[in-house]
Amino acid sequence: MAIQKKPKAQPPVSKNDAVENFINSAPDAKVPASKGVVKGKKQQITITMDPELIQRIDEAAAENGQSRAAFINMSCINILDYGLQIAGKKKISE
Repeated sequence: MAIQKKPKAQPPVSKNDAVENFINSAPDAKVPASKGVVKGKKQQITITMDPELIQRIDEAAAENGQSRAAFINMSCINILDYGLQIAGKKKISE
């Protein structure tokens, strides 16, 4: 049998620290991981849309000289700041 070193003594842990460690090690105590991929200051997410809706978004974005992502971001900001229009459909000028 090989000679082993004496294990290092653990510093005494207070009862409050032991309780905190126990609570924080529970599976539901962890902070949920954010979804998506962080790219710089933004976070990439994945959504699914109807192909016809994507085509309409692309057309509207092109008319405004924007990318699809910029148009979707702008639309979300406008809805959050000014509210959602439920009834009616705005005609795009030709």
